[in-house]
Amino acid sequence: MDTAPWPGVSFLCHVGATAPFGLQLDTLANSRVNLVGGDGMGVASGQIAATLRVNPGFPDDSYIVQKIEGSAGIGGQQMPLNNPPLKAGQIAVIREWIFNGAVD
Repeated sequence: MDTAPWPGVSFLCHVGATAPFGLQLDTLANSRVNLVGGDGMGVASGQIAATLRVNPGFPDDSYIVQKIEGSAGIGGQQMPLNNPPLKAGQIAVIREWIFNGAVD
């Protein structure tokens, strides 16, 4: 199952009401609200409140990138949990989306 807005990238644990930290990524609408916020200004990470899940225009400052890359200082473990890390090309798609303003 592809997770909007990133074709070819799946986050199977982040589906439905039981998604960790309420981070549902199963539809474009859920992804948008839970990552960027309805106003497009960002949503605080559930693990490090001072860091936005997605900081539009700034992939290095976006918690989702830090989590999928396994950066130092993240809360918990690298995502996707209990699965192989995302491939470089998949991460590049996410980074580009954020760099371009995290728009649909």
